[in-house]
Amino acid sequence: MLSKSSFRFGFLSACLLMLSTSSSFGQEWAEKMFDKDKIDFGVIARGSDAQFRLKIKNIYPSPVHISNVRTTCGCSAAEPSKNILESGEEGYIQVKMDTARFQRRKDSNVIITIDAPQYAEVRIPITAYIRTDVVFTP
Repeated sequence: MLSKSSFRFGFLSACLLMLSTSSSFGQEWAEKMFDKDKIDFGVIARGSDAQFRLKIKNIYPSPVHISNVRTTCGCSAAEPSKNILESGEEGYIQVKMDTARFQRRKDSNVIITIDAPQYAEVRIPITAYIRTDVVFTP
């Protein structure tokens, strides 16, 4: 026969396990919609126009609502082409790296918040190495 304290411990452990696995499962469905899991600009010239289009496709029967797109530092910016993607519809998130204000290796993340059909935050790492020399085009 189980004592009250061992029953409580088992019950609380089971609850914590369910909560920890449900949050990771909650992200996976959203991550599957993106064609890339990281953005690498490589080596780019200072002052150049560095942009990347991150494709997102709604592979689910319900509409997907992108409520927010942000980056973790001021070195990049991102904006979605559409806020609502119907089933089977594609869109993109335009990611721009600020090569005028920053130099050398720059790491950031683009964070896409989806609030429908359920809540998820997808974090996609961004990497770039911005050369310190200036490139001129005649």
